[in-house]
Amino acid sequence: MKNEKYDVFISYSSKDQKIAEAMSHYLEERNLRCFVAYRDAPKGEDWGPFIEYAIEDATVFVYVHSKSSNKSKETTREINLAFDENCVLIPFRLSSDKYQEGKRYRLNNLSWLDAFPGDPKNYFGELFNTIRTHFPDRIQEIGEEDTNKVHNMAEEERHKSKLWYILITLIVCCSTFVYVKYNNNNKQLKITDSQTKKEKITDNHENVFNFVLHTE
Repeated sequence: MKNEKYDVFISYSSKDQKIAEAMSHYLEERNLRCFVAYRDAPKGEDWGPFIEYAIEDATVFVYVHSKSSNKSKETTREINLAFDENCVLIPFRLSSDKYQEGKRYRLNNLSWLDAFPGDPKNYFGELFNTIRTHFPDRIQEIGEEDTNKVHNMAEEERHKSKLWYILITLIVCCSTFVYVKYNNNNKQLKITDSQTKKEKITDNHENVFNFVLHTE
């Protein structure tokens, strides 16, 4: 086994840096050393060689999948390097978007972790418990998240999402009902007004006719 400098390499788009920051902080609090480019790549130098060395050193490669990273050629290159170095690759998905060409070939047959609906940070526990299994000689050092707690947090996020979906659906249905009812009432008023006008016209015609008859 290699003498790893990093346990986990985190691949992400710059637009998802806040998630990468929070993820690395979470994992490092649990004794897993992470490489994140914004912090560990030297400023003012070509990042290429450092990215390569970090991936070579890492055991686990976490790809943060999002709309932005899906389009990134840089994350595609990192994924290809991770496969070449036989890293354990774990897609951490912020989005259900299908992998774009270049990533699809590498990732389609891999298991992934969905970090939605809700706050992606609430799925870090699941990610940690997955990663820790790849360090059997360090189980005591790394520890373990309470599986029930991790599962419950994820389920709570999914439950909240369902409730919001139901609430939004009800609002849309009520709004549609009010709109249709309002339009129907308007149509009915127009019909009533039209009938009233016709009746007035008819009455006027009859009055004129009677007047003519009486005049004669």
